[in-house]
Amino acid sequence: MSCQELRRAADLGRSGILVKSSGDTELDNALFAATLTEVSKGFLEGEVKPDDLPEGSTLTRRFGVKQKSKVRPIADYKASFVNASVSQTETARVHTVDHIASLICCIMRSAGMSGQKVDLCAKTWDLSDAYKQIPMSDEAYSLDVYLAVFCPETNVPKVFQQKVLPFGSVASVTAFLRVAYAIWRLGTRLLGRTHVVLLFRRLLFSRG
Repeated sequence: MSCQELRRAADLGRSGILVKSSGDTELDNALFAATLTEVSKGFLEGEVKPDDLPEGSTLTRRFGVKQKSKVRPIADYKASFVNASVSQTETARVHTVDHIASLICCIMRSAGMSGQKVDLCAKTWDLSDAYKQIPMSDEAYSLDVYLAVFCPETNVPKVFQQKVLPFGSVASVTAFLRVAYAIWRLGTRLLGRTHVVLLFRRLLFSRG
């Protein structure tokens, strides 16, 4: 779908995106509470009146998925046709366990050549709200980040504007990987191979 077709479809189908209750009161409450939390963190702005939405802007339904003890908000960018307007010709580069294993081998080989003995001591970290670390582009922010969320207190949908990469958009995956790869690339270029090896040796190993 071209961007022009997306704009026409957005205007025609906007009223159908104004959501109703999921039928699960607990899920509705948890989803709206999570949305307000994101507003307080600065990830979302609102409330936006539906009549104030720009011409051609897309409105995306937000729903909740229960995951163990929490509810994860997901934006249905398939239903709003935003995902249908995304095309990609590149293959995103992802650093998998092979890269970690190669780095450890490099550190151990370097330590062996310098006569040092190392004991492996590794730890993993997970980014908090990873996608939300990256802002939307100006064009997307002005037209394609409006979310409709059912409000259980008023029994009507409310509209918010998202400032960061949304969970549910296929373009978010590639955008996040591009930024992550760029940071890694800049680090390896600016610090140099030797400095990177020494840095990770200090993080991962201690001398025997």
